[in-house]
Amino acid sequence: SWVSASPFPCTKPAQKCVQTWQTPLHMKSRHDSSVIRFAASSKGGSKPSKPSKPSQQPQQKQQSQSSAQVSRPLVERPTPSAIWELDFYSRPVLGPDGKKIWELLITDKDGVLEHVEQIPSNNVNSTELRKRIEKVIASSDVKPTAVRFFRSAMQNMISIALSDLDVIVKPSRRTYTLRAMIMDREKNVYPTMPGYREGLKPDLRLNIVVPQKLPDALRGERYAFVSLPYGVLSELRGTQLDFGELCPVEESMSDSTQVPGLVIFSKRATPIAAWMSGLELAFITADLDKREVLVECDLSTAYLFSKIRPEQLDDAKKFEKTKAELNGLHFISVQESEDSEDINGFWLLRSERD
Repeated sequence: SWVSASPFPCTKPAQKCVQTWQTPLHMKSRHDSSVIRFAASSKGGSKPSKPSKPSQQPQQKQQSQSSAQVSRPLVERPTPSAIWELDFYSRPVLGPDGKKIWELLITDKDGVLEHVEQIPSNNVNSTELRKRIEKVIASSDVKPTAVRFFRSAMQNMISIALSDLDVIVKPSRRTYTLRAMIMDREKNVYPTMPGYREGLKPDLRLNIVVPQKLPDALRGERYAFVSLPYGVLSELRGTQLDFGELCPVEESMSDSTQVPGLVIFSKRATPIAAWMSGLELAFITADLDKREVLVECDLSTAYLFSKIRPEQLDDAKKFEKTKAELNGLHFISVQESEDSEDINGFWLLRSERD
């Protein structure tokens, strides 16, 4: 585990930067009265205790009585998220006419909803796409409030198709569930279909432009590379944050696994978190060759967050090494100071794989 807080460029003299935290870092949600203790070291800190669960015996007894009265158990249907993820693109399969088939894939960020529909190549336009999306929305128990997509080549068509619908259109690289769905189909579905051609498989990687200057509205006073146990971070899943979101994580992840992250400290923590919430954050990168920390957003935007100074290089290397070991998993948090008990913004993210 490592901790070093450093000032942003041109905001404080280098000699005034905080190099280590001698006390644990405390964070809590605005909507949660319990304090989540983020220990600076996994050896020195302890995992917050979970509230004791009420006895399940009465419920089990009631379930037993119910099962005797019905022919099959009653299973509560999971509720889809209101944040949907959409892909509309050709697949590595040739149809009877010799042209690549097109598919509309729709899921929600929690993976409850799953819609797969083949589209004739002569119906590949925004009007036909809108009609099909409207049918999916009409049949869903939960209507989407936002729709994410990651293909820049389809941005115009998808944006037009969604323009008349009451949803927020979000070009985004935070389409974790959708990408997993596509990868599964590329591995297990398309190769079994007549007309499959592996060489036709589209590239999921995105082109990144030259990093832009960090907007002043996002500039804090200091920041730190940190490492925290996943068990501590997972406590936030039951907490409603003002600003932030947690990406899906495999169930096999151990609570003791150290997850790398970056914490921004600022007296303007709430405005910064609000601005970041509107950026559609993708992930954080420590470019060790150029010695830069980059904030990646939407489909192709990168902001130069800070330069990596010589005394920060080891921390940046550990950040990238640990992130790679966890298949890109990391986090970014915003709070007022090291001693603050409030989390103003928190995002658990996953970097793109090559």
